[in-house]
Amino acid sequence: MLHRFINMNRYHIIVLFYLLLLTVQTSFSQQYITLQSAKKGQVKLLDKAKASARATQFDQSLVQLNKLLSKVPDFIDAHVLKAQVLYELEDLPAAKASYLKVVELDANYYPNVFYQLAVTTWKLDDFESTIDYSNRFLQTNPRSPQLIKQAERYLDNAQFAAEAIKNPLRFEPQPMPYGIINTEELEYLPYISADQKKLVFTRRINGQEDFYLSEKINNEWQMAQPITPINTPQNEGSLTISADSKTWIFGASGRADTKGGYDLYISEWREGNFLPPINMGAAINTSYRERQPSLSNDGKMLFFESNRPGGLGGSDIWVSYRQMDGTWSNAKNLGAPINTIEDDESPFLHPDGETLYFMSKGNPGMGGFDLYKSQLQADGSWSKPVNLGYPINTKADEGAIVVTLDGTTAYFTSSQRDGKGTDIFYFDLPKHIQPTPVTYVRAIIKDGNTKKAIPNAQASFVNLKTAQTHLSTKTDAEGEFLVVLPIGYDFSLNINSSGYLFYSEYFALTQSSSLDEPFELEVLLYPIPLEKAEIIVRRPVVLKNIFFESNSAELLPTSLVELEQLYLLLSTQKQLSIQINGHTDDVGNEQDNLILSQARAKSVYDFLVQKGIAAQRLRYKGFGETQPIDSNETEVGRRNNRRTEFEVIKE
Repeated sequence: MLHRFINMNRYHIIVLFYLLLLTVQTSFSQQYITLQSAKKGQVKLLDKAKASARATQFDQSLVQLNKLLSKVPDFIDAHVLKAQVLYELEDLPAAKASYLKVVELDANYYPNVFYQLAVTTWKLDDFESTIDYSNRFLQTNPRSPQLIKQAERYLDNAQFAAEAIKNPLRFEPQPMPYGIINTEELEYLPYISADQKKLVFTRRINGQEDFYLSEKINNEWQMAQPITPINTPQNEGSLTISADSKTWIFGASGRADTKGGYDLYISEWREGNFLPPINMGAAINTSYRERQPSLSNDGKMLFFESNRPGGLGGSDIWVSYRQMDGTWSNAKNLGAPINTIEDDESPFLHPDGETLYFMSKGNPGMGGFDLYKSQLQADGSWSKPVNLGYPINTKADEGAIVVTLDGTTAYFTSSQRDGKGTDIFYFDLPKHIQPTPVTYVRAIIKDGNTKKAIPNAQASFVNLKTAQTHLSTKTDAEGEFLVVLPIGYDFSLNINSSGYLFYSEYFALTQSSSLDEPFELEVLLYPIPLEKAEIIVRRPVVLKNIFFESNSAELLPTSLVELEQLYLLLSTQKQLSIQINGHTDDVGNEQDNLILSQARAKSVYDFLVQKGIAAQRLRYKGFGETQPIDSNETEVGRRNNRRTEFEVIKE
């Protein structure tokens, strides 16, 4: 969906131009020639120049005006018309000079001269002059609300642009591989998957829009292929993909079940195939246009663009929330400050869940569509949008962007960068406009004995600082899940499935500023012994979220989540008896480490007894540094060796 935009600069000049042709100014004390004081032959020559201009014969009109002004150099109405004609001929320096001649003769004669000087100097990139002329126009107390609005916009944009150009960002956009992703056709609206191994985009061939997919294999992008299960003979234009790549939401037009214009559709990827796309229904779609979706990483919020009534003006950004039963709420306008009276489009909510990128015509910028960033606040409101800066934004219309999980790379569309047409580019995002970096955890859960996938296993991530659940998810039919975690916090993961011992994992992200590699896990869950008489299960379960004070057996508060998980297992599975094992790394004295590991195992034992678990069901033992599971040569290895675990035993 390429946007066609009206050039507002040209539009307003043309409007004023034709108003000028129909307007007669009056002045009684001037030292120059006006329509009222000019001779009949001079007025006739001016009328001929006006007629030529009306017929868009601007070259001819200019010749006529120059001839007239050579005879009557102070004919102010001729200078006004000449400035307009030169503007239409795109001779902007000469147009500016003619407008200034009008000001020299009488700054009050033609009230809109300062507005037109503002427009002209804006196109000349003379932003300081645009600021001056916009202010001078507004000081004339103009009557037209539309011109006041436009003058204020030129003023805001010029003030921004003047500073932005003085402080340019480092911006080195690189095209995606030509012939692989970019071609002589039009490619636009890219979307990068969470693992950065899939790039989906729209390609338009002979007016037909379809989705294409390129996959990165061995760090090389492969030839983009059409996504045939989703593409139809109608148009498919923009899409968003859930973090686990299982849910696809996209805009399409012309389908039999459309509610009008572009609608949003949803399809699920299941067992190697797309399920038939479903129209998302009246809560989201209307008889107007709905497109450019962006799904939050937890799948609970859907942002999109629509030109439906009820917005602030033009195109607006809307949001819908997924309900407990899986349905979507009625879409709600995102409101100010995101939406403006101008067009606001192409939302992209970064997987951090709090940084929204979008394009807008209504906020101060370089002109046309610029790209902006806003942050979700603690009270649920959005911060004042921040322009991404120059030269990311230019006086041309900028296309939508998507940003990678780590926040360092942005993908966008441009027809201005390489001269080959509309293509997809990427660039390093400057630090100050990056989102909160995040990483992802992808896991496949299997039965430890049969190695078969376990569907519907529950995975819960808890913020260890707040003890609040960050998110919960379930494995799909293939036993998989993928979730996004923000860097800067520590998380525990507990995986549970009916009939199995739980699994825990620890993600130490507090001290990280970025991560080169995400987390890929294969988790084996082992069945819970159903009878006390069964053989001892010699497969220790590592409790990766049990923490102690340094060189101490005192449990830290962050251990509580895991301890409660262990207590819940024992309280519901009364046939189980366990031994709690303590281990250390090899730092320090061997005997001291043995004593410390024994004390730490006893601390967990004491917690469970105090919670009401019968002491005869519990044992504890310390092993010191004698049973390492990792190298003691690295901090990560030593941390892995300093562990608490449990194993099922006979009473």
